[in-house]
Amino acid sequence: MRMLDIAGLSSTPESFRSALAEMALSLGLDPSYIAAVMAIETGRTFSPSIQNPYTRATGLIQFMPATATAMGTTIDDLKRMSAVTQLEWVKRFFLPKVSRIRPNVPGDYYLAVFYPAAIGRDPGTVIFSRGETGYMQNAGLDRNGDGLITVGDVTGTVDGVVARAQQLPPLEVTVGVSLLAWAFGGLVVTLVGYTLYDRRHQVVPLVRRLTT
Repeated sequence: MRMLDIAGLSSTPESFRSALAEMALSLGLDPSYIAAVMAIETGRTFSPSIQNPYTRATGLIQFMPATATAMGTTIDDLKRMSAVTQLEWVKRFFLPKVSRIRPNVPGDYYLAVFYPAAIGRDPGTVIFSRGETGYMQNAGLDRNGDGLITVGDVTGTVDGVVARAQQLPPLEVTVGVSLLAWAFGGLVVTLVGYTLYDRRHQVVPLVRRLTT
């Protein structure tokens, strides 16, 4: 199969790219979009041991300490894992959120990691404001410098990573034939289902602060 040449991905071992693709497809998700999230969260290194010195968030999708504990592991354990081994924990993280992620919307993937309560919210929805800890830790996402980090700021970041990769030749990645057929079959059903849902519901733009 082909994946987008997400920044930094071509420097990873082929075994990692194959494992990433198989993990994502088993969830009915797009491996390129998960790779885009990892590129952002790891500074394009795809390192399973990279750690934020302030929050101690660790690994491929920057697992927070409390998140790791709730999943049955620790950031110290995650830090010692190989990238391929850590993909199992990435899968466990995404699994309960799959029903809320639109497979063809990169922004949903990043919101699932950054702030799950914001998945599907209007782009103007405020997540953090200047002066809050969350804002200070992620000030780089304030794309227009207005002192707010909105859903649109977050999704725009991953959309940019994807858009740049779309200008490059794709990467060829080997996955199991049966898995590929099954996963893309599920993906088509999901996309059709979402299209039908979207046509029957009107989305009303609303700018407001999240309370959940």
